[in-house]
Amino acid sequence: MQWVSSIWSSGANNKPYRPLLPGPGPSETEPSAERASEAEAERRRVALNWLLQGNEDDVRKVLVDLAERKAWLLQQALDAATDCSSTLGSPRSPRRYRRRSYGSQLMQRTLQLAASTPVPTLPAKAATFKSMRTTRTDMTHPWEDCIVQFSSPVYLVEEDDGEVVLDIVRVGPTDEPCQVSYATRDCSAKADLSFKATAGTVYYEPGEFSKSIAVPLISNTRWDTHVEFAVELLEEGLVGGVLGHYLHETRVKIIDDDTFPSTRFKDQVLAQDFDSIPRLGLLWEYISRNLGEPLVQQGTRKMLLLAVLDSLFLMFKLLLNLYILQFVLSQNFPEEELLIVQDRVRFLYYSMACLLLWFGIQHYLHYLQPSWRVAGLTRAVLQTGLLSSFLNYDEESRSTVDTGQIGMAMIHDVPNLVNNGFLGLVALLSAVFKLMVMLAFQIVVPPMLGKSPTWLGLGPALCIPLITCFFLYVRFNSQTKVLRDSEDKEAGMVGYITESVRTFRLIADFGQSTTVMDQFHERLVAYNRSAVACAQMEVNNQQFVAWMTTFLVAVYTVFGGISVMDGRLEFGMFVTNIGVFNTAGAAGTELCQVLLAMQRVAPSLDRMVRFLNLPTDLLHRRDLERHRRLATAQFVKEKTEEDTEEDPGFVVDRLNLAIHNLQFSYPGNEPVSFDGRLEFAQGKLLAIIGARHSGKSTLLRILSGRNLPGLDNPAALFFVPAHLQVLYVPHMILFFHGSLYSNLVYGARHAEDASMQRVVNICESLHLGPKILEEIKSQADIKERDWGQRLSATQCQALSLARAFIANAELMCLERPTEQFHDEDVKRICKLLRQHVKHRGLETDEESLHRRRPRTCIFTTMRMMCVKAADTTYLVKHDGVQQMPSSEVTEQMLR
Repeated sequence: MQWVSSIWSSGANNKPYRPLLPGPGPSETEPSAERASEAEAERRRVALNWLLQGNEDDVRKVLVDLAERKAWLLQQALDAATDCSSTLGSPRSPRRYRRRSYGSQLMQRTLQLAASTPVPTLPAKAATFKSMRTTRTDMTHPWEDCIVQFSSPVYLVEEDDGEVVLDIVRVGPTDEPCQVSYATRDCSAKADLSFKATAGTVYYEPGEFSKSIAVPLISNTRWDTHVEFAVELLEEGLVGGVLGHYLHETRVKIIDDDTFPSTRFKDQVLAQDFDSIPRLGLLWEYISRNLGEPLVQQGTRKMLLLAVLDSLFLMFKLLLNLYILQFVLSQNFPEEELLIVQDRVRFLYYSMACLLLWFGIQHYLHYLQPSWRVAGLTRAVLQTGLLSSFLNYDEESRSTVDTGQIGMAMIHDVPNLVNNGFLGLVALLSAVFKLMVMLAFQIVVPPMLGKSPTWLGLGPALCIPLITCFFLYVRFNSQTKVLRDSEDKEAGMVGYITESVRTFRLIADFGQSTTVMDQFHERLVAYNRSAVACAQMEVNNQQFVAWMTTFLVAVYTVFGGISVMDGRLEFGMFVTNIGVFNTAGAAGTELCQVLLAMQRVAPSLDRMVRFLNLPTDLLHRRDLERHRRLATAQFVKEKTEEDTEEDPGFVVDRLNLAIHNLQFSYPGNEPVSFDGRLEFAQGKLLAIIGARHSGKSTLLRILSGRNLPGLDNPAALFFVPAHLQVLYVPHMILFFHGSLYSNLVYGARHAEDASMQRVVNICESLHLGPKILEEIKSQADIKERDWGQRLSATQCQALSLARAFIANAELMCLERPTEQFHDEDVKRICKLLRQHVKHRGLETDEESLHRRRPRTCIFTTMRMMCVKAADTTYLVKHDGVQQMPSSEVTEQMLR
């Protein structure tokens, strides 16, 4: 074994050598078949622990030389490493054993590297080793099967595209055949409504890297919110591969290109020219859009049938009351000529029983009406569409929308539009049905009594609805103006309250509470004035119908009473007509209230049309996503054509991120250009530096997808491999109300990533205190807790970093991640970032490291300590971006 000693003594450490393993005895040519004694096992452990203290390159030299000279020893070395691993602990051992356990695993991988080193001649014993397919990296891993996954976590497509094409790729060795099955799954998009359910199997020949599948889309001209469905790869029928940990499922987002509520006024809506759109026409388009939903249409029909039944019940009551007054209670009418029952008392019993039974049936049907889901479905469509649109607004649209306006639209405009707009149509038809019953009663009943219909009876029934409609038509414009003014002032007041709540700490710090209260009081007074004017207008509208009904009843009482005294009108008919006129007045009042409520819809409809049709960035993201997928396929093809021995399944992990001739502009500002070609290597820790306002944050946000660059230049390139999950970690720390644990696992894509032990270990690595750790473990879900106010700035940033590490994205872009920390903490964070890159995630299973994609961290910084920790640095200047080794960065470059 002197050759080992001589090699090791030439290393930098110059530590005394002890033999790695016992060599063969004088008569041995192969390792003994007898079990090693305890003393020999102890010697193995000591030798392995000694090697763990040495430099990894020196250890590798020793083992490679060992593989060339005495390869049979490697089997004993692997056995010893396994024995040592079982003694020191497994990868899932408690934290105090983790460092030692990792060392034993590193030894096993190093021995495997030596075992796979090609040598001219190997003893027969070495031939028993299993062949290994490698990744051409600094480590060799036993790939048995490739990874099968989608090429992107999300696909964006317009509904008019006809179909969406999805790519299924193989990562790892592609030298064997493979097959995998797939199937679509409903989410917010439903099969046979938005897409056609699709399933099938994909077959790969040796050397094939990618296969494409197509899912047909179903287009329509009706506006709908952006919906999604999933396509998943199935374990069943999988041959020659394993499913990707994250990308075994992808989402397809269907972008609806129709305007709300329809395309009839598309040009005016997109131009935000609402004054040129007739309000009744716009309202009718909204109603028509709702009636296009099958469930809503079915429920609306039931509601209209119920309204007809209510009107028939009203007619039944009027006829029954007239018959009882005219015949049943009249002693002059023969009892044997009564209908149904020839007994006055029994007739009263039976007729009232029928009346109560009919009323009970109506009550039950009205009780069932909410379960027909008409209101719920129409509200859900608007509220879902509003939130979806807001989340996908482009930067310019978001800058023009106040959060208070969105809140008002969600809790005020949507219910108003549904209850008084769409359902107002049902209420309007119900009131019209009742007025038609009144009119029919005046036309049909007199001939049944041997009398002719008179204008004295028909006049009030006709006048009440006609005069009411004319009155509201005349007042429509003035009423709409008053309503819009009141609601605008209300929205402004709510927006001011929302802004004051959001910035209350700033208000308190600068002592501006009095100023805020004064400004709020001004808005409150203005709103109250408009609310008073609105309420007075509504009182006048309602009293107009009451005045008209009272006047008509008074006129009929005088002239009808004279007709009764002259014998030209039956007394029963006279009394019934007064009831009819009062009922007609009530129906007219209901009609007036419905029409007034429908007029109140106009401002809400205007706001909803505006919010739901503001430009989004979905089409821009779709273009960039397609650009990334096409570029990924092209670069893989070019790499494999350059080197025919290159396996395309391994190429994807070595493709550099790249941008070329890109432009980006913030709303209202001059565009920022990134000319020339700039590349970022995968699996590295990269720093972006530069003077203030030089564009380093803009560059980081472009790489992360936060800011979307333009691709107008034919030579423009924006390439981030399509299969990478990208995470942007902003400098501004945000928490939602809920438990700390829920906040930390917010971006976790798999249950393993969100395990409590992993979360706690990562937080411990960031030196978060015991109180915070206990809070995390408790998972207490206190919805009103504002963590941003309860925790210090340093704790907030540490938790933000923990959340990023837990998410374990392949590309992590961090904006000034160490700004809140002291130097010792900065060293620790830089070390964690490097471990995240090296081990492809923190607190992850080392044995599956080769099955995870490389982790890349790009961050902006103004600290030299962070720059020194980076593999490469990018200096952003106003005239371009310069790539340089981190060792060449000076303090002046950071200022």
